[in-house]
Parts: sequence; C-alpha cells; structure tokens
Amino acid sequence: MRKPKPARNPHRNVNMSAPLRHSHRHASLLGLAVLAATVSSWCQSGDQASLSGTVLDASGAVVANAHVNVRDLSTSFAPSTTTNDHGIFRFAVLPVGQYELAADHVGFTTIRVDKIDVTVGANLTLTLRFSVASAKDAMTVTDEVPILERTRSQVSTTIDNRLISELPVNGRDFTAFVLLTPEVTMDVRGGLSFAGQRAMNSLLLDGINNDDAFWGQLQDGFILDGRQRYHVSQDAIREFQVNSNAYSAEFGRAGGGVINTVTKSGTNDCTDPVSGFIATVR
Repeated sequence: MRKPKPARNPHRNVNMSAPLRHSHRHASLLGLAVLAATVSSWCQSGDQASLSGTVLDASGAVVANAHVNVRDLSTSFAPSTTTNDHGIFRFAVLPVGQYELAADHVGFTTIRVDKIDVTVGANLTLTLRFSVASAKDAMTVTDEVPILERTRSQVSTTIDNRLISELPVNGRDFTAFVLLTPEVTMDVRGGLSFAGQRAMNSLLLDGINNDDAFWGQLQDGFILDGRQRYHVSQDAIREFQVNSNAYSAEFGRAGGGVINTVTKSGTNDCTDPVSGFIATVR
C-alpha cells in the first residue's frame, strides 16, 4: 500500500534569491543601455570638435606616457590624457571654445600652448617638442594653431560669433550668413543652392536635425527668411560650420550642404548682452 505524501507546510521558507538576482540583472542591463545611449549621443552629436597631436623630444623621437591636459578658458572644463607608445594623444570630443594646453613628462620642460581656438566640427592636429629640463621651468608656445586640417578633405567654412554679432542681416535670421560661403547662392526655386544644386540641405542645431521635413513641414531643407516654426534667435547662436562638399557620413541627410550650428552656453563670466536693431520699410 502506497504511503500518502506529507502535506505541504504553508509556512515554509521560500527562496527569493533567484527572482532578486534576475531583477538586479535587468536593472544593471537597463543602466548600461542608458549609459551607452548617452555616451553615443555625446560622441556622435557632431556639434563638438576634436584635438590630437604627437609629442616628440629634441631628437625627434616619440615620447610615450607624457601627460597632456587642456582647459577651456571660459568654463574651466579640463580633461586630460596620456600619450600612447607612439607618442600620440587625442581628445576625441571637445566642446567648442578657446583652450590652453599643457604637456609634461619627467626630465623634460613643461610645454604650454595658449589660445587654441576649437571651432565646431574642427579636427585639429598639433606637434609638440620637448626640451631637456635644466630646472623647474616651462616653455610657452605662442605660434598659432594652423587652420589647415591635414586629416580630412571636406570643404567647409566656419562663421564665428564676431561675424554673427557685427554684420547686419535682414530679419535677424542667422542662416542668411551662409551666403558668405563660396559657391552658395539663393536658389530661384527657394532656399540655398550649393554649387548650383537644388536646395536639398540640412540644418543641425547642437547636433540635432532641425530641418523643416524633420518637423513635418512641406518644404525640404530649411526656410531662409525666418518663417520656420522653430526659429532660433540670432543672439543665441555661437557659431556654425557650413559643409559644402566631401563631408563625412556622420552628417548625411542632405544632397547639398550641411549647416552645423552650435548655440551659446554658460561660462564663468556673468554677462547680459543687450542688442537692438531698426528696420525701415521703403
């Protein structure tokens, strides 16, 4: 005769470790996904710049493990890095601004480079040369950073804040300054024409697509005369880069030109600009 099974004890301990482990695992994966999306959007937004270079000694040999740091003069943002075995350093993503650079290594004089203008979309390359240190001194490099980028072949023009602030423009529409770029004219069908092409352009605002088609409007590209639904004030623009030809695939979504725009951000100085303009109708 088969013995009956003992009744289950409703008060017995229940092992909750397995569900908790799964919950913690899901939470960790979710956190990593959010972090990856944040880093990806920062690195690929297109509204920053990069700075790289090579560190050499007096004989021309590369210097590995040299400490290199840069500092934004307006915000004190100060990232740092070290050179690799080939003497190369790289800051892949830097917000636009004016920087100073310092490089040091044991046994060499500290090198300082002042007033490096990092503009939107730029990819600057420097060559730093150490000299043997006889005392605790530093060498300041006063030569200007070359504006010719040897690492890329794209055709682009940067319209800086001085031009945006001081040049007159009808309607306070900053995109009219794109006409300062060579081979850019008004298309008779409307919009801007790059080298005679139709107005199939793209406007990026802090790395985000700001085209009319993106916001559900009928016209492709963007309107030039300030009739956009999402218009940005001229006073809010810091600078922009006009990419006319051979720009990299990170921009895309355009058959003509790409206008890469950066707005102003906070600094260590307290400023309150006031501007005005008078428009007359004849």
